[in-house]
Amino acid sequence: MQSREPSKSSWKDKVDPAFDKIIKHYIQFIELIGLPANTGWIGLGEEALKIWENKGMQGWIKRYEKNMTTEKNTIITWKIAKNVTRQERIKARHDIEKDLLKEIKTLPEDSQAYYKRCFAPFYSEKFGEDYFGQMTIEKLKKLYTDFFCDYTLLSMHQAMIEMASEVQNSPKEALEKKYIRQSMILDMLLGIYNSISLLVFEKSYTDLIKEARDGNKKSFFSLLRIDRTAVECDWAQKIIRKAQLTGDETFFKLMAKAISKAPLENAKQFTTARIVLLLFWSLGLRKLESHERLELLEECGLKLQQGPEAFERFERRLIREVKKDIVTFQKDTPAS
Repeated sequence: MQSREPSKSSWKDKVDPAFDKIIKHYIQFIELIGLPANTGWIGLGEEALKIWENKGMQGWIKRYEKNMTTEKNTIITWKIAKNVTRQERIKARHDIEKDLLKEIKTLPEDSQAYYKRCFAPFYSEKFGEDYFGQMTIEKLKKLYTDFFCDYTLLSMHQAMIEMASEVQNSPKEALEKKYIRQSMILDMLLGIYNSISLLVFEKSYTDLIKEARDGNKKSFFSLLRIDRTAVECDWAQKIIRKAQLTGDETFFKLMAKAISKAPLENAKQFTTARIVLLLFWSLGLRKLESHERLELLEECGLKLQQGPEAFERFERRLIREVKKDIVTFQKDTPAS
C-alpha cells in the first residue's frame, strides 16, 4: 500500500487548503465572546455583555425573529437565456473572471488555485456555451450549491486575512469596536443556537420557532431550553397568557422545567467539535470522507471521539438534519 505524503493533508484537494485556519479562526472568535460555555449553558462573555448594556436591547426581538424565520436556502429560477449574442456571453465570462481574480488576490496561492478551479464553469472558455443548458436539475443544483458555499467560504477567508492584518496594526480598542458589534454577536449567537437545536432536538432553530409560533407546546419548551429570551416575542406572550387565563398548571410546570434545564445537559463533551461540524458542514465538510473530516478537525486542535469508527458514528448522528437543500431550482413558467 502506498503511504500518503505526510506533508500534504488528504482533504486539501477537495476544499480551500486554508480550511483548517478558517475553522481555528472561528473557534478563537467564539471563545473571544464567551461561546460556547462548557457547562452546557450557552451565554455571552463579559465583553459582549458590556456591548448589550451600552447599546440596550432595543430592536433585539425584531431582528431576532427576522433572522430566525428567514429561509436559509436560495431559490433559483432556471431560465434559458434567449437573444443573447456570443459577444455578450464572452463579456459576461470575462467580467466574472475579473471579479474573481480581484476577490482572491489576497489569498495564498494554493487557495487561489482552488477557487479558480471551483468557479471555472462560470468563466472559463473550456466550458462550452451549452454546458449549463445540457445539465439536469440535480446537477445544476449541485453546481450552484457548491458555488454559494465556496463563495461563502471565500468571504470568510478574506475576512480572516483582513482581521489578521488589523490585529497586527491596530490597537485592541479599535478591533473591539469594529468586530465585537451587536449585530455580529447576534449573528454568531443565532448560528450557535441553530447548531444546538440540530444537535439536541434534530431540528433547525428556524423549524423549532415556526412550530412554536403555530402553537406546538413541545417545540416552545424546546426553544426555551436554548433561549429563554424567546418569551419576549409577541406570539410567546400570547401562549403564556392563554395558559395563565385557562389555569393550565401542567403548562407552567413544563415551562419551568424547560427554563431550568441546560440545553447541552446530555451532550457537554465535544461541544465545540459538534458546533464546528454542524456550522461548517455545508461550507465544505460535506465534500470530505469521514476520515478526512476527522483529520481536518484534529488538525484544528478539537477534542474528538477516539478512532475513525467512533467518529463516524458521532458525526452520523449530527448531520442528518443539515443535509437539507441549500439551493432549490424551479423551472421558469412563461406567463400565459
